[in-house]
Amino acid sequence: MVYNLRKFFDTINTIDMKNLYQTSIKTLLLIFLVAFTSKASIAQCNAWPPSEGSTSYQTSVTAVSLRGDNGTGIMYDNPVKSAAYLDNTAMVAEVTPGQTYTLDIAVNTDGGYTCYAFAWIDWNGNCSFDDPGEPMDFGSANDPSTQYAQPSLNPVTFTVPQTAVPGVTRLRVSNKYGSPARSENVGYDGEIEDYTIIVAGGAPTSPTITVSGSVSGLTGCVGSVGSNTDTYSVSVANGNGGVESLSVNPPAGTEIRLSGGLWQGNGTALQIPFNTTLSSTTIEARFTSAFVSGGSFSNNIVHSHLTSGTAASDVNASIAGTVTETAITDGSDISGLSANVGSPSSAGNFTTSGTCLSGDLTVTAPTDFEVSFSASSGYASSITMNESSGTVASDV
Repeated sequence: MVYNLRKFFDTINTIDMKNLYQTSIKTLLLIFLVAFTSKASIAQCNAWPPSEGSTSYQTSVTAVSLRGDNGTGIMYDNPVKSAAYLDNTAMVAEVTPGQTYTLDIAVNTDGGYTCYAFAWIDWNGNCSFDDPGEPMDFGSANDPSTQYAQPSLNPVTFTVPQTAVPGVTRLRVSNKYGSPARSENVGYDGEIEDYTIIVAGGAPTSPTITVSGSVSGLTGCVGSVGSNTDTYSVSVANGNGGVESLSVNPPAGTEIRLSGGLWQGNGTALQIPFNTTLSSTTIEARFTSAFVSGGSFSNNIVHSHLTSGTAASDVNASIAGTVTETAITDGSDISGLSANVGSPSSAGNFTTSGTCLSGDLTVTAPTDFEVSFSASSGYASSITMNESSGTVASDV
């Protein structure tokens, strides 16, 4: 009997990040004035929870269609999965409270596997997709014959709540193997896509900075550049047009860069110019060599909108990690050695280790003593412990 273990090993396979092409989608954005008679608040969430699947398999959302008001709408079609998360927020659908709309999607089940499609709209603008009336269940799909499988409950018709907060908010669409995704799932066999919804009834929308993810788990040694990096993404919507930029300012002891760019930090902000909209942009961060002492590190990367018009409020991305000091540690002392005159004594053992070293470690015995890694390798007045990746560890 032969079993198909493809999905079973999903969590232990190394993700193969292939350089796949991504179809360019052009979206016509119609600028319009909305009359209003009340002082309704404007949806201003700028930090929807991060969520992404994986690129291990082709399980994905391949088509999304939503016809909005005033000639706007979302029309996405791409059968080739290019990422675990797609920021399609440049695609916009305008909707009106009390009106009914139809959301139509298609999915790739990557063969004969049962997948579950779900969507969410943050109607109250509180940065969460889990409030009543926000999740939409599209059911399941299992169709190996097409990359555009139809979920069992597709399409889904919904009515915009009368209580929906006017302004810009987020539509999130997911396809996940084996069980329905949560709006904040990470690392599963599937894909997440985000789109923009504008709820009518309020004042014109204001510029908004959105940060997705954070920087965590950074490590480094005192006096040396960090040994690893981490990334997050940032975008800007509803800018003023013309000359404007996003200033990304890392805290002291850290530095940042765009993909493939030059590192900069320690008081020098990264300037990213844009016109009206800055699409999702990946920022990479690491420790610098400026630390003079070790310990836990936690701070924020500050994002500011630089413009001659109305500016978006500053938004932070947290950054955290651990800085380690150079250290040499010896085991217990050696005692109780005895010898006859003219003959070597018995041997004693101890362990020496080191962290954040910049070179080999030399162990030197005091006068009338010798050291060795083992009796069979012979004794000498000193021995050298080879450093590897800043550490040494051996019995002496």
